[in-house]
Amino acid sequence: MSKEESKVLAVVRIRSAIDQPKGIRHALKLLNITRPNHAVIVPNDATHKGTLQKLKDIITWGEVDKATLTALVKKRGRLVGNKQLDAKFLKEHKFATVAEFITAVYTGKADMRRIEGMKPMFRLHPPRKGFKSVKNPITRGGDLGYRGEKINALLDRMMVQRFRKKVRKQRGSMHHGYGIQKGHKKAGSRGGVGNAGGQSHEWMKSLKDGKVYGKHGFIRPPRASTPQEAINIGELTDKVDFLVKKGYATKDGPQITIDTTKMGLTKVLGKGKAKKMTIIAKAFSASAKEKLKKAGGVAKEV
Repeated sequence: MSKEESKVLAVVRIRSAIDQPKGIRHALKLLNITRPNHAVIVPNDATHKGTLQKLKDIITWGEVDKATLTALVKKRGRLVGNKQLDAKFLKEHKFATVAEFITAVYTGKADMRRIEGMKPMFRLHPPRKGFKSVKNPITRGGDLGYRGEKINALLDRMMVQRFRKKVRKQRGSMHHGYGIQKGHKKAGSRGGVGNAGGQSHEWMKSLKDGKVYGKHGFIRPPRASTPQEAINIGELTDKVDFLVKKGYATKDGPQITIDTTKMGLTKVLGKGKAKKMTIIAKAFSASAKEKLKKAGGVAKEV
């Protein structure tokens, strides 16, 4: 039985429109995504799909799920004047609760672009850990174009809370309080090379930081260490079909067996989600074993 098609699509602008044709800039304006890292929710119909295909070299889009849409509205939904979206505003527009509004948007019964006083787009951060490539499509290992349900993972990474930078003073100044252009650049501002000043002008800093100046310890010879080639369990879970195609895994009905030793790997780590399968490896981290056990899988060490 095929999965029911989503009523709405999430669209995220990735690239700038500099040097783009007038028609492209006009289409972006119609969709209300006038800046990079802005996102909008649009109906999943033939008209909008045609527009999105026209903008495929600037945006990415896919079917948004209800959980991601809920987080998007609650965290990034804004009213005119940069005020946070609240229940009082929604009641004035015939929505009893925020949940009712989200359901109406998700089912296509409400359009954020048609509600007066509400900003039609969501302002997001660049995604945590960055984009793979803003010049290549999904099919070539990039980020542009249609990505289906993977749009939800991208939106989650773009909603991560950011903290203020440690440097809060002199923001926007040309020389940051160091006078002329040459200040704070050359040897006179450096206070010496390496550990210089540990017993004089850097003495208080050494006491405060507990640093040890001078030679100490030794460098471990590279030949004395054994490098570990590791992979996360979440990556194995996501690439089962690819591994089967390459001959690194076998799939017999619901039974999946992955042999990491064939890939030249020495250890499986615990980052990411696990599912019921058998993994053969030389070593497992404690978290990888625990996740695999909870999912009903088996970890075989060889």
